[in-house]
Amino acid sequence: GRNSAAQVASALARGMTHYRNGKNLTARNLLNPLLQFEGNGLAPDDARFVRQAISKINDKLIFSDYVEPDDPLVDTYLIKSLDLLSAIAPQYKVPWELIAYINKVDPRRLQPGRYLKVIRGPFHAVVHKSDYRMDFFLKDRHGVSIYACSFPIGVGEDDSTPEGYFVVTHGGKLTDPDWKNPRTREYFAGGDPKNPIGKFWIGLTGTDEQTKDLV
Repeated sequence: GRNSAAQVASALARGMTHYRNGKNLTARNLLNPLLQFEGNGLAPDDARFVRQAISKINDKLIFSDYVEPDDPLVDTYLIKSLDLLSAIAPQYKVPWELIAYINKVDPRRLQPGRYLKVIRGPFHAVVHKSDYRMDFFLKDRHGVSIYACSFPIGVGEDDSTPEGYFVVTHGGKLTDPDWKNPRTREYFAGGDPKNPIGKFWIGLTGTDEQTKDLV
């Protein structure tokens, strides 16, 4: 209604004021809840604007080595002798490559006594088929979903991508996979710019009644 739309507009204005003043955590705390009102008090254009603003905030708060005090999504880890990122990362339910990326470290040359910034995972994702967009979220200590970022995606032809709940198949994340079109049998090599499935492939396993038997 009118009141909810006014409240959304007020929160959006306050969030952007804090963002412009460099108060990133406060801005994210104000802007993040607005996304639940997309289409119901938050216009689609404003929702895109909010996602872009939070993504920009998270470039620093999540995807850099900067640690904001009191950020519920991050922690620090003191490197010990013989530590490996491949052993540290599962403790936080994130890929070791992410920890290496945000800390700008070589995983083969970790320095004991140095602190690493780590993300409290896991990430979970929501695919918006009509927008060809995948939104990623993290959860704070209270289980509240906090928007992290978005990526463009491809979906099956003729609306063939099913809807429902899925988990990533073990070993299902591939880079530059080859692919054979199941209908035409045309083969595309990995890395081929004409490969319709692109550079990255994520295999999924269904977890609900609608999706558990899909292959």
